[in-house]
Amino acid sequence: MTITPLVLVLPPLIGAAAAAIPTRPDPIARTAVTLVATAAVLATAALALPQALAGPLGASDRFGLAAAGFVAALSAVVQGFALRHLRADPRQRWWIGWVNVLTAGALAVAVAPTVLTFAVGWSVTGAALVLLLATYRPVPQAVLGIRRTALAFVVGDAALWTPTLVLVRLHGGDLGWRDLPATAAQLPVGGITAAGLALVLTALSRSAQAPFHRWLPTTVAASTPVSAIMHAGVVNAATFLVVRFGVVLAEAGFAFPLLFVAGALSVLLGAAGMLVRPDLKSRLVASTTAQMGFMVLALAVGAPAAALIHLIGHGWYKAELFLRAGSQIDAIRVRDARPRAAPLSPVGRTVGTAAAAIVATGAVGTGILLAGSEDASALVLAALGSVTGTVVLRPILIRRTPAGRRLLAAIATASAGIAYAFAAHAMERFLAAGAPAQGPAVPWWFLLPVAALVVALSALPLLRPSHAAPLYGLLIRVAGSDLPPVRRARRARPALAALTHHLVPKDAE
Repeated sequence: MTITPLVLVLPPLIGAAAAAIPTRPDPIARTAVTLVATAAVLATAALALPQALAGPLGASDRFGLAAAGFVAALSAVVQGFALRHLRADPRQRWWIGWVNVLTAGALAVAVAPTVLTFAVGWSVTGAALVLLLATYRPVPQAVLGIRRTALAFVVGDAALWTPTLVLVRLHGGDLGWRDLPATAAQLPVGGITAAGLALVLTALSRSAQAPFHRWLPTTVAASTPVSAIMHAGVVNAATFLVVRFGVVLAEAGFAFPLLFVAGALSVLLGAAGMLVRPDLKSRLVASTTAQMGFMVLALAVGAPAAALIHLIGHGWYKAELFLRAGSQIDAIRVRDARPRAAPLSPVGRTVGTAAAAIVATGAVGTGILLAGSEDASALVLAALGSVTGTVVLRPILIRRTPAGRRLLAAIATASAGIAYAFAAHAMERFLAAGAPAQGPAVPWWFLLPVAALVVALSALPLLRPSHAAPLYGLLIRVAGSDLPPVRRARRARPALAALTHHLVPKDAE
Protein backbone atom coordinates (compact mmCIF):
# COMPACT_ATOMS: atom_id res chain seq x y z
CA MET A 1 0.00 0.00 0.00
CA THR A 2 1.36 3.41 -1.00
CA ILE A 3 0.18 6.92 -0.21
CA THR A 4 0.80 10.21 -1.95
CA PRO A 5 3.81 12.23 -0.76
CA LEU A 6 1.52 15.26 -0.49
CA VAL A 7 0.64 13.92 2.96
CA LEU A 8 3.80 15.75 4.05
CA VAL A 9 1.98 19.03 3.46
CA LEU A 10 -0.66 18.32 6.12
CA PRO A 11 1.41 18.89 9.32
CA PRO A 12 2.42 22.48 8.50
CA LEU A 13 -1.10 23.25 7.28
CA ILE A 14 -2.45 22.09 10.63
CA GLY A 15 0.11 24.30 12.34
CA ALA A 16 -0.99 27.27 10.23
CA ALA A 17 -4.64 26.63 11.08
CA ALA A 18 -3.76 26.40 14.78
CA ALA A 19 -2.39 29.95 14.63
CA ALA A 20 -5.98 31.20 14.28
CA ILE A 21 -6.98 29.73 17.66
CA PRO A 22 -7.54 32.60 20.14
CA THR A 23 -5.13 31.49 22.85
CA ARG A 24 -1.58 32.16 23.96
CA PRO A 25 0.79 31.87 20.96
CA ASP A 26 3.58 29.98 22.75
CA PRO A 27 1.75 26.61 22.96
CA ILE A 28 0.66 27.00 19.34
CA ALA A 29 4.25 27.67 18.28
CA ARG A 30 5.48 24.56 20.09
CA THR A 31 2.76 22.47 18.47
CA ALA A 32 3.70 23.82 15.03
CA VAL A 33 7.36 22.95 15.58
CA THR A 34 6.37 19.40 16.54
CA LEU A 35 4.15 19.02 13.48
CA VAL A 36 6.78 20.26 11.04
CA ALA A 37 9.42 18.07 12.67
CA THR A 38 7.03 15.15 12.15
CA ALA A 39 6.92 15.94 8.42
CA ALA A 40 10.74 15.90 8.36
CA VAL A 41 10.80 12.51 10.05
CA LEU A 42 8.23 11.14 7.60
CA ALA A 43 10.23 12.33 4.59
CA THR A 44 13.44 10.87 6.00
CA ALA A 45 11.73 7.57 6.78
CA ALA A 46 10.36 7.44 3.25
CA LEU A 47 13.92 7.60 1.93
CA ALA A 48 14.70 4.44 3.89
CA LEU A 49 11.39 2.81 2.87
CA PRO A 50 11.04 3.77 -0.80
CA GLN A 51 7.79 1.87 -1.26
CA ALA A 52 6.01 3.80 1.49
CA LEU A 53 5.29 6.89 -0.61
CA ALA A 54 4.49 7.02 -4.31
CA GLY A 55 6.56 9.95 -5.54
CA PRO A 56 5.93 11.96 -8.69
CA LEU A 57 8.63 10.01 -10.53
CA GLY A 58 7.77 6.64 -9.05
CA ALA A 59 8.09 4.96 -5.72
CA SER A 60 11.76 5.89 -5.36
CA ASP A 61 11.64 9.68 -5.79
CA ARG A 62 14.72 10.22 -3.68
CA PHE A 63 15.22 13.68 -5.13
CA GLY A 64 11.87 15.02 -3.97
CA LEU A 65 11.90 13.24 -0.62
CA ALA A 66 15.40 14.45 0.22
CA ALA A 67 14.37 17.99 -0.62
CA ALA A 68 11.18 17.66 1.43
CA GLY A 69 13.08 16.33 4.43
CA PHE A 70 15.48 19.26 4.22
CA VAL A 71 12.67 21.85 3.93
CA ALA A 72 10.71 20.44 6.88
CA ALA A 73 13.77 19.99 9.11
CA LEU A 74 15.10 23.49 8.45
CA SER A 75 11.65 24.99 9.04
CA ALA A 76 11.40 23.16 12.37
CA VAL A 77 14.80 24.50 13.46
CA VAL A 78 13.95 28.08 12.44
CA GLN A 79 10.56 27.93 14.17
CA GLY A 80 12.25 26.54 17.28
CA PHE A 81 14.58 29.55 17.25
CA ALA A 82 11.60 31.88 16.79
CA LEU A 83 10.01 30.47 19.96
CA ARG A 84 12.56 32.49 21.93
CA HIS A 85 13.27 35.23 19.42
CA LEU A 86 9.63 36.30 19.02
CA ARG A 87 8.35 35.53 22.52
CA ALA A 88 5.91 38.25 23.69
CA ASP A 89 6.10 39.84 20.23
CA PRO A 90 2.63 41.07 19.19
CA ARG A 91 3.20 39.71 15.68
CA GLN A 92 4.15 36.20 16.80
CA ARG A 93 0.80 34.71 15.77
CA TRP A 94 1.17 36.24 12.30
CA TRP A 95 4.62 34.64 12.01
CA ILE A 96 3.38 31.21 13.12
CA GLY A 97 0.59 31.16 10.59
CA TRP A 98 2.45 32.28 7.52
CA VAL A 99 5.71 30.45 8.15
CA ASN A 100 3.76 27.21 8.21
CA VAL A 101 1.91 28.17 5.03
CA LEU A 102 5.31 28.82 3.45
CA THR A 103 6.57 25.44 4.65
CA ALA A 104 3.50 23.68 3.24
CA GLY A 105 3.98 25.40 -0.12
CA ALA A 106 7.67 24.53 -0.29
CA LEU A 107 6.91 20.89 0.57
CA ALA A 108 4.27 20.82 -2.16
CA VAL A 109 6.85 22.12 -4.67
CA ALA A 110 9.38 19.47 -3.61
CA VAL A 111 7.04 16.46 -3.91
CA ALA A 112 4.41 17.75 -6.35
CA PRO A 113 3.07 14.82 -8.41
CA THR A 114 1.60 17.05 -11.14
CA VAL A 115 2.37 20.27 -12.97
CA LEU A 116 -0.64 22.11 -11.55
CA THR A 117 0.21 21.10 -7.98
CA PHE A 118 3.73 22.40 -8.51
CA ALA A 119 2.48 25.78 -9.74
CA VAL A 120 0.05 26.15 -6.83
CA GLY A 121 2.77 25.33 -4.28
CA TRP A 122 5.16 27.72 -6.01
CA SER A 123 2.73 30.65 -5.83
CA VAL A 124 1.70 29.88 -2.25
CA THR A 125 5.34 29.86 -1.15
CA GLY A 126 6.04 33.22 -2.75
CA ALA A 127 2.90 34.85 -1.34
CA ALA A 128 3.67 33.55 2.15
CA LEU A 129 7.20 34.98 2.03
CA VAL A 130 5.89 38.40 1.02
CA LEU A 131 3.45 38.30 3.94
CA LEU A 132 6.26 37.31 6.30
CA LEU A 133 8.28 40.28 5.05
CA ALA A 134 5.24 42.38 5.96
CA THR A 135 5.38 41.22 9.59
CA TYR A 136 6.64 44.67 10.54
CA ARG A 137 5.26 46.57 7.58
CA PRO A 138 5.02 49.95 9.42
CA VAL A 139 8.84 50.00 9.45
CA PRO A 140 9.94 52.23 6.53
CA GLN A 141 12.95 50.02 5.73
CA ALA A 142 10.65 47.04 5.17
CA VAL A 143 8.44 48.73 2.57
CA LEU A 144 11.03 48.65 -0.22
CA GLY A 145 11.75 44.98 0.42
CA ILE A 146 8.06 44.09 0.28
CA ARG A 147 7.54 45.96 -2.97
CA ARG A 148 10.59 44.62 -4.80
CA THR A 149 10.02 41.06 -3.65
CA ALA A 150 6.34 41.15 -4.59
CA LEU A 151 7.13 42.58 -8.02
CA ALA A 152 9.80 39.96 -8.77
CA PHE A 153 7.52 37.15 -7.60
CA VAL A 154 4.54 38.39 -9.60
CA VAL A 155 6.67 38.45 -12.76
CA GLY A 156 8.00 34.97 -12.03
CA ASP A 157 4.62 33.50 -11.14
CA ALA A 158 3.02 34.92 -14.26
CA ALA A 159 5.85 33.40 -16.30
CA LEU A 160 5.22 30.02 -14.64
CA TRP A 161 1.44 29.96 -14.91
CA THR A 162 1.42 30.80 -18.63
CA PRO A 163 3.10 27.56 -19.86
CA THR A 164 1.43 25.60 -17.04
CA LEU A 165 -2.07 26.49 -18.22
CA VAL A 166 -1.11 25.87 -21.85
CA LEU A 167 0.20 22.40 -21.01
CA VAL A 168 -2.87 21.59 -18.91
CA ARG A 169 -5.14 22.65 -21.77
CA LEU A 170 -3.21 20.56 -24.30
CA HIS A 171 -3.37 17.51 -22.05
CA GLY A 172 -7.04 17.96 -21.32
CA GLY A 173 -6.47 18.29 -17.57
CA ASP A 174 -3.73 18.22 -14.99
CA LEU A 175 -0.73 16.15 -16.05
CA GLY A 176 1.94 14.22 -14.19
CA TRP A 177 5.63 14.51 -14.84
CA ARG A 178 5.67 11.31 -16.87
CA ASP A 179 3.14 12.88 -19.27
CA LEU A 180 5.10 16.12 -19.63
CA PRO A 181 7.42 15.07 -22.52
CA ALA A 182 4.59 13.91 -24.76
CA THR A 183 2.47 16.98 -24.02
CA ALA A 184 5.36 19.39 -24.54
CA ALA A 185 6.07 17.73 -27.90
CA GLN A 186 2.67 18.99 -29.10
CA LEU A 187 3.80 22.61 -28.78
CA PRO A 188 5.05 24.36 -31.93
CA VAL A 189 8.62 25.58 -32.12
CA GLY A 190 7.63 29.10 -31.11
CA GLY A 191 5.53 27.76 -28.25
CA ILE A 192 8.31 25.61 -26.79
CA THR A 193 10.72 28.56 -27.09
CA ALA A 194 8.32 30.85 -25.26
CA ALA A 195 7.71 28.21 -22.59
CA GLY A 196 11.45 27.74 -22.05
CA LEU A 197 12.00 31.49 -21.73
CA ALA A 198 9.11 31.79 -19.27
CA LEU A 199 10.48 28.99 -17.10
CA VAL A 200 13.95 30.54 -17.09
CA LEU A 201 12.46 33.86 -15.95
CA THR A 202 10.56 32.02 -13.21
CA ALA A 203 13.71 30.34 -11.91
CA LEU A 204 15.81 33.51 -12.00
CA SER A 205 13.21 35.70 -10.31
CA ARG A 206 12.63 33.34 -7.39
CA SER A 207 16.35 32.65 -6.78
CA ALA A 208 17.39 36.33 -6.92
CA GLN A 209 19.53 35.87 -10.02
CA ALA A 210 20.45 38.58 -12.49
CA PRO A 211 18.56 40.59 -13.61
CA PHE A 212 16.20 39.95 -10.63
CA HIS A 213 18.94 40.08 -7.98
CA ARG A 214 17.91 43.45 -6.52
CA TRP A 215 14.98 42.19 -4.43
CA LEU A 216 17.00 40.04 -2.04
CA PRO A 217 19.26 42.81 -0.60
CA THR A 218 16.16 44.85 0.31
CA THR A 219 14.93 42.09 2.65
CA VAL A 220 17.62 42.74 5.26
CA ALA A 221 15.06 44.72 7.30
CA ALA A 222 13.11 41.50 7.90
CA SER A 223 13.45 39.67 11.20
CA THR A 224 16.18 37.07 11.61
CA PRO A 225 13.82 34.04 11.36
CA VAL A 226 12.42 35.36 8.06
CA SER A 227 15.92 35.71 6.60
CA ALA A 228 16.68 32.14 7.66
CA ILE A 229 13.44 30.55 6.43
CA MET A 230 14.08 31.87 2.91
CA HIS A 231 16.59 29.06 2.51
CA ALA A 232 13.92 26.38 3.12
CA GLY A 233 12.88 25.96 -0.49
CA VAL A 234 12.20 29.61 -1.39
CA VAL A 235 15.28 31.43 -2.65
CA ASN A 236 16.75 28.09 -3.75
CA ALA A 237 13.59 26.81 -5.45
CA ALA A 238 15.12 27.08 -8.94
CA THR A 239 16.51 23.57 -8.49
CA PHE A 240 13.03 22.07 -8.18
CA LEU A 241 11.73 23.93 -11.23
CA VAL A 242 14.64 23.11 -13.52
CA VAL A 243 14.60 19.44 -12.52
CA ARG A 244 10.86 18.98 -13.01
CA PHE A 245 10.60 21.00 -16.23
CA GLY A 246 13.97 19.88 -17.58
CA VAL A 247 12.38 18.35 -20.68
CA VAL A 248 10.78 21.64 -21.71
CA LEU A 249 13.98 23.59 -21.04
CA ALA A 250 16.06 21.13 -23.06
CA GLU A 251 13.69 21.39 -26.04
CA ALA A 252 13.92 25.19 -25.93
CA GLY A 253 17.63 24.97 -26.80
CA PHE A 254 18.77 28.29 -25.38
CA ALA A 255 17.44 27.77 -21.84
CA PHE A 256 20.51 26.15 -20.27
CA PRO A 257 23.03 28.61 -21.81
CA LEU A 258 20.82 31.47 -20.58
CA LEU A 259 20.76 29.95 -17.10
CA PHE A 260 24.54 29.64 -17.19
CA VAL A 261 25.07 33.28 -18.16
CA ALA A 262 22.66 34.51 -15.47
CA GLY A 263 24.22 32.22 -12.85
CA ALA A 264 27.78 33.30 -13.69
CA LEU A 265 26.83 36.98 -13.59
CA SER A 266 25.06 36.48 -10.25
CA VAL A 267 28.11 34.73 -8.78
CA LEU A 268 30.28 37.72 -9.65
CA LEU A 269 27.68 40.25 -8.42
CA GLY A 270 27.30 38.39 -5.14
CA ALA A 271 31.05 38.04 -4.65
CA ALA A 272 31.47 41.76 -5.29
CA GLY A 273 28.68 42.56 -2.82
CA MET A 274 30.39 40.53 -0.10
CA LEU A 275 33.45 42.76 -0.41
CA VAL A 276 31.72 46.16 -0.34
CA ARG A 277 28.56 45.75 1.74
CA PRO A 278 28.87 47.73 4.99
CA ASP A 279 26.99 45.43 7.41
CA LEU A 280 27.07 41.74 8.26
CA LYS A 281 23.53 40.86 7.20
CA SER A 282 23.93 42.55 3.81
CA ARG A 283 27.10 40.53 3.26
CA LEU A 284 25.23 37.33 4.07
CA VAL A 285 22.54 38.30 1.55
CA ALA A 286 25.17 39.00 -1.11
CA SER A 287 26.71 35.62 -0.35
CA THR A 288 23.32 33.99 -0.88
CA THR A 289 23.07 35.57 -4.33
CA ALA A 290 26.50 34.18 -5.22
CA GLN A 291 25.74 30.71 -3.84
CA MET A 292 22.43 30.57 -5.69
CA GLY A 293 24.44 31.48 -8.77
CA PHE A 294 26.61 28.40 -8.20
CA MET A 295 23.43 26.33 -7.84
CA VAL A 296 22.07 27.66 -11.15
CA LEU A 297 25.44 26.96 -12.80
CA ALA A 298 25.23 23.35 -11.62
CA LEU A 299 21.78 23.07 -13.17
CA ALA A 300 22.99 24.65 -16.41
CA VAL A 301 25.78 22.10 -16.85
CA GLY A 302 23.39 19.18 -16.29
CA ALA A 303 24.18 18.35 -12.67
CA PRO A 304 20.84 18.33 -10.78
CA ALA A 305 22.13 16.07 -8.01
CA ALA A 306 25.02 18.46 -7.38
CA ALA A 307 22.55 21.36 -7.31
CA LEU A 308 20.42 19.62 -4.67
CA ILE A 309 23.47 18.75 -2.55
CA HIS A 310 24.58 22.37 -2.77
CA LEU A 311 21.03 23.52 -1.94
CA ILE A 312 20.90 21.42 1.22
CA GLY A 313 24.43 22.22 2.41
CA HIS A 314 24.19 25.93 1.73
CA GLY A 315 20.67 26.12 3.17
CA TRP A 316 21.74 24.70 6.52
CA TYR A 317 24.94 26.74 6.65
CA LYS A 318 23.42 30.09 5.67
CA ALA A 319 20.35 29.69 7.89
CA GLU A 320 22.68 29.03 10.81
CA LEU A 321 24.68 32.16 9.99
CA PHE A 322 21.54 34.28 9.93
CA LEU A 323 20.25 32.84 13.20
CA ARG A 324 23.48 33.70 15.01
CA ALA A 325 24.18 36.97 13.18
CA GLY A 326 24.19 38.92 16.46
CA SER A 327 26.81 36.71 18.10
CA GLN A 328 28.91 36.79 14.94
CA ILE A 329 29.58 40.49 15.46
CA ASP A 330 31.13 39.78 18.85
CA ALA A 331 33.08 36.85 17.41
CA ILE A 332 34.50 39.06 14.65
CA ARG A 333 35.57 41.67 17.18
CA VAL A 334 37.35 39.03 19.25
CA ARG A 335 39.03 37.63 16.14
CA ASP A 336 40.19 41.05 14.97
CA ALA A 337 41.60 41.83 18.42
CA ARG A 338 43.93 38.84 18.30
CA PRO A 339 47.44 39.39 16.92
CA ARG A 340 47.80 38.12 13.38
CA ALA A 341 50.87 37.09 11.45
CA ALA A 342 52.20 39.66 9.02
CA PRO A 343 51.47 39.08 5.34
CA LEU A 344 54.14 37.92 2.95
CA SER A 345 55.53 39.98 0.09
CA PRO A 346 53.41 40.28 -3.08
CA VAL A 347 55.40 37.47 -4.67
CA GLY A 348 54.99 35.34 -1.55
CA ARG A 349 51.22 35.94 -1.51
CA THR A 350 51.02 34.90 -5.15
CA VAL A 351 52.95 31.73 -4.47
CA GLY A 352 50.81 31.00 -1.41
CA THR A 353 47.59 31.43 -3.38
CA ALA A 354 48.86 29.14 -6.12
CA ALA A 355 49.95 26.54 -3.56
CA ALA A 356 46.53 26.63 -1.88
CA ALA A 357 44.82 26.10 -5.23
CA ILE A 358 47.12 23.21 -6.12
CA VAL A 359 46.60 21.46 -2.78
CA ALA A 360 42.81 21.86 -2.77
CA THR A 361 42.31 20.99 -6.43
CA GLY A 362 44.72 18.08 -6.30
CA ALA A 363 43.08 16.58 -3.21
CA VAL A 364 39.54 16.84 -4.55
CA GLY A 365 40.64 15.61 -7.97
CA THR A 366 42.39 12.63 -6.41
CA GLY A 367 39.28 11.77 -4.44
CA ILE A 368 37.10 12.00 -7.55
CA LEU A 369 39.44 9.69 -9.46
CA LEU A 370 39.60 7.16 -6.63
CA ALA A 371 35.82 7.19 -6.26
CA GLY A 372 35.39 6.64 -10.00
CA SER A 373 33.13 9.66 -10.56
CA GLU A 374 32.80 10.79 -14.15
CA ASP A 375 29.42 12.50 -14.55
CA ALA A 376 28.69 16.24 -14.50
CA SER A 377 27.40 16.31 -10.92
CA ALA A 378 30.65 14.87 -9.56
CA LEU A 379 32.74 17.33 -11.59
CA VAL A 380 30.65 20.29 -10.43
CA LEU A 381 30.96 19.22 -6.81
CA ALA A 382 34.71 18.84 -7.35
CA ALA A 383 34.93 22.40 -8.69
CA LEU A 384 32.99 23.78 -5.72
CA GLY A 385 35.13 21.80 -3.29
CA SER A 386 38.32 23.04 -4.92
CA VAL A 387 37.26 26.69 -4.68
CA THR A 388 36.21 26.25 -1.04
CA GLY A 389 39.46 24.52 -0.12
CA THR A 390 41.50 27.22 -1.81
CA VAL A 391 39.67 30.03 -0.01
CA VAL A 392 40.08 28.28 3.36
CA LEU A 393 43.78 27.41 2.99
CA ARG A 394 45.01 30.60 1.31
CA PRO A 395 44.87 32.92 4.40
CA ILE A 396 47.31 30.62 6.21
CA LEU A 397 49.77 30.27 3.33
CA ILE A 398 49.98 33.98 2.50
CA ARG A 399 51.07 35.05 6.00
CA ARG A 400 54.26 34.55 7.99
CA THR A 401 52.84 31.65 9.98
CA PRO A 402 55.12 28.90 11.36
CA ALA A 403 56.11 26.26 8.84
CA GLY A 404 54.62 23.49 10.97
CA ARG A 405 51.25 25.19 11.02
CA ARG A 406 51.33 25.63 7.24
CA LEU A 407 52.14 21.95 6.78
CA LEU A 408 49.35 20.84 9.13
CA ALA A 409 46.86 23.14 7.36
CA ALA A 410 47.84 21.74 3.97
CA ILE A 411 47.52 18.14 5.19
CA ALA A 412 44.15 18.87 6.80
CA THR A 413 42.87 20.55 3.63
CA ALA A 414 44.05 17.67 1.45
CA SER A 415 42.46 15.07 3.75
CA ALA A 416 39.20 17.02 3.89
CA GLY A 417 39.22 17.36 0.11
CA ILE A 418 39.58 13.60 -0.44
CA ALA A 419 36.90 12.81 2.16
CA TYR A 420 34.62 15.43 0.59
CA ALA A 421 35.04 13.84 -2.83
CA PHE A 422 34.03 10.40 -1.55
CA ALA A 423 31.06 11.79 0.41
CA ALA A 424 29.88 13.86 -2.55
CA HIS A 425 30.18 10.82 -4.82
CA ALA A 426 28.06 8.71 -2.45
CA MET A 427 25.38 11.40 -2.12
CA GLU A 428 25.35 11.99 -5.86
CA ARG A 429 24.85 8.30 -6.57
CA PHE A 430 22.02 8.16 -4.01
CA LEU A 431 20.17 11.22 -5.28
CA ALA A 432 20.74 10.58 -8.98
CA ALA A 433 18.18 7.75 -8.82
CA GLY A 434 15.44 10.34 -8.32
CA ALA A 435 16.71 13.02 -10.68
CA PRO A 436 15.37 12.73 -14.23
CA ALA A 437 17.61 13.08 -17.25
CA GLN A 438 18.03 16.72 -18.15
CA GLY A 439 19.11 16.61 -21.75
CA PRO A 440 21.78 18.72 -23.49
CA ALA A 441 23.45 21.29 -21.24
CA VAL A 442 26.45 23.61 -21.09
CA PRO A 443 29.85 21.81 -20.89
CA TRP A 444 31.01 21.54 -17.29
CA TRP A 445 34.42 23.06 -17.95
CA PHE A 446 32.74 26.43 -18.54
CA LEU A 447 32.74 26.63 -14.73
CA LEU A 448 36.52 26.97 -14.58
CA PRO A 449 36.80 30.67 -15.57
CA VAL A 450 33.96 31.55 -13.19
CA ALA A 451 35.75 29.78 -10.33
CA ALA A 452 39.01 31.53 -11.25
CA LEU A 453 37.33 34.95 -11.12
CA VAL A 454 35.84 34.19 -7.70
CA VAL A 455 39.25 33.22 -6.34
CA ALA A 456 40.74 36.41 -7.84
CA LEU A 457 38.04 38.54 -6.17
CA SER A 458 38.70 36.88 -2.83
CA ALA A 459 42.34 38.01 -3.09
CA LEU A 460 41.39 41.68 -3.55
CA PRO A 461 41.67 42.59 0.17
CA LEU A 462 45.34 41.60 0.03
CA LEU A 463 46.24 44.41 -2.36
CA ARG A 464 47.62 47.72 -1.19
CA PRO A 465 44.88 50.32 -0.58
CA SER A 466 46.30 52.61 -3.26
CA HIS A 467 46.06 49.81 -5.82
CA ALA A 468 42.75 48.37 -4.63
CA ALA A 469 40.81 51.67 -4.38
CA PRO A 470 39.87 51.87 -8.10
CA LEU A 471 38.84 48.21 -8.09
CA TYR A 472 36.69 48.69 -5.01
CA GLY A 473 35.07 51.69 -6.65
CA LEU A 474 34.20 49.53 -9.64
CA LEU A 475 32.80 46.77 -7.40
CA ILE A 476 30.62 49.27 -5.53
CA ARG A 477 29.08 50.40 -8.80
CA VAL A 478 28.65 46.82 -10.03
CA ALA A 479 27.23 45.45 -6.78
CA GLY A 480 24.85 48.33 -6.30
CA SER A 481 26.08 49.20 -2.81
CA ASP A 482 24.76 52.27 -1.03
CA LEU A 483 28.32 53.26 -0.13
CA PRO A 484 29.79 56.28 -1.94
CA PRO A 485 32.35 55.37 -4.60
CA VAL A 486 35.94 55.10 -3.41
CA ARG A 487 38.29 57.45 -5.18
CA ARG A 488 42.04 57.25 -5.24
CA ALA A 489 43.68 60.11 -3.39
CA ARG A 490 45.86 62.37 -5.51
CA ARG A 491 48.96 64.12 -4.31
CA ALA A 492 49.02 67.90 -4.60
CA ARG A 493 51.41 69.28 -7.16
CA PRO A 494 54.45 71.00 -5.58
CA ALA A 495 54.01 74.20 -7.60
CA LEU A 496 50.31 74.45 -6.75
CA ALA A 497 51.04 73.77 -3.08
CA ALA A 498 53.66 76.53 -2.98
CA LEU A 499 51.34 79.01 -4.71
CA THR A 500 48.57 78.21 -2.25
CA HIS A 501 50.98 78.69 0.64
CA HIS A 502 51.87 82.22 -0.53
CA LEU A 503 48.32 83.28 -1.43
CA VAL A 504 46.60 82.12 1.75
CA PRO A 505 47.29 84.43 4.71
CA LYS A 506 48.99 82.90 7.71
CA ASP A 507 46.06 83.88 9.91
CA ALA A 508 43.72 81.88 7.68
CA GLU A 509 45.97 78.84 7.96
